[in-house]
Amino acid sequence: IRPSVTTSFRALLKDVPSALVAAFVIGFANTAVLNLLPVYGVKVGFVASEALTLLVAVYFGGLLFQWPVGYLSDIFGRRKIMGFGFLISGCIAFAITSSFASTASNTLLLSFIWGGAALSLYAVALSHAIDHIDNEETVAVCATVLTTWSIGSIFGPMVSGLLMELYGVSTLFLFCSFFHIIAGSFILLRVMASAKRMNMERS
Repeated sequence: IRPSVTTSFRALLKDVPSALVAAFVIGFANTAVLNLLPVYGVKVGFVASEALTLLVAVYFGGLLFQWPVGYLSDIFGRRKIMGFGFLISGCIAFAITSSFASTASNTLLLSFIWGGAALSLYAVALSHAIDHIDNEETVAVCATVLTTWSIGSIFGPMVSGLLMELYGVSTLFLFCSFFHIIAGSFILLRVMASAKRMNMERS
């Protein structure tokens, strides 16, 4: 990336599309869940104090998983961890809407796991973008990735809130599950395409 275009969304989308897709989906889907989770909890039968413990479980999961997820991304690669992280969090989000989450303890457990997977992904996405630029361009690239996340975070809660009003509270996690699985699939497909291209070049 040339120094003169490192703040360009188009330039980063060309060079590190996985990072920008991840940042947008994290803002779009994760922020929706974090903003509306207490509402979801009350709607499915939690008292107000219990509904707030869902947020505690989510954030505690994110805090606890930050280091191991980052460590794994150093070993196996940023995109692989992002891809599998999105798929795991997408499946967990779907599980929260299932009968397994009919008890408060199971919902708290799934929320903890979802937070661990979903809230650890932004740092990996940002690291992936930084891996591909010179050190002096770090601030500019961080700003572009943060802006991408911010755009998603503006619209995600509005869209998911409307869907919850129209189709019920379970739509919140179905909404999250859909976009996380799409993002994970996109990133892993790019990983496979890169591996295939490298194998062809070696042969």
